[in-house]
Amino acid sequence: MPETPIPADEAERLREMDDLQVLNPALEPELQAIATLAARICGVPIALVNLVGGEWQYFKGRAGITLSGVGRDSGFCPYTVFERELLEVTDALTDPRFQEDPLVVGEPHVRYYVGVPMLSSRGHVLGTVCLFDHRPRRLTPEQHQVLRVLAANATMLLELRSRARESERVTRSLREVQELKAQFLRTINHELRTPMTSIRSYLHLLEEDDGLDELTRDRSCRSSSATPRT
Repeated sequence: MPETPIPADEAERLREMDDLQVLNPALEPELQAIATLAARICGVPIALVNLVGGEWQYFKGRAGITLSGVGRDSGFCPYTVFERELLEVTDALTDPRFQEDPLVVGEPHVRYYVGVPMLSSRGHVLGTVCLFDHRPRRLTPEQHQVLRVLAANATMLLELRSRARESERVTRSLREVQELKAQFLRTINHELRTPMTSIRSYLHLLEEDDGLDELTRDRSCRSSSATPRT
């Protein structure tokens, strides 16, 4: 079986996928819905929203198959990621790239594949929306366009979710900053008021002392007046 091709932007592509926090086997309900819709519209038994990581492919949405993923060195989608355009294999048994692939010679015995790249706003291909069949076939141009729309929507969902997480993080940080500011102001206010309270108490005691001469009282008052007020 031929060696799996690697895109020129592989390092940047994987960094973006790390940022999006999608490299895990958990099913995503929204992506699951996209896979189901793709299978029904195009009349195929198997559909995937497949995110291609460094060593593993994650089936984040799937219809007609129970696998949660396969290795990067297997399957069709790494070629779609590499070529960055729709890839249609009408009969895998006649294509040298795939005729010995485990998904072709074993379960689920794939004969037909079509995949559309999920192109991010940064220009990297995250994975594919793809379809499989057990017999040779070909989709219509209209069905190809449907897949392109579904792939764009799947990508948008991932990016919007990432932005929502970032917005929540920023909001949480702002709340923490506001709380620190309020705590700082409370502390400063307390520290400034305490000396003034002590001075006023001292003067009050002095004024109650009948032995305090007029000159001493006058000097004490002037000293208090010179102290900054909050």
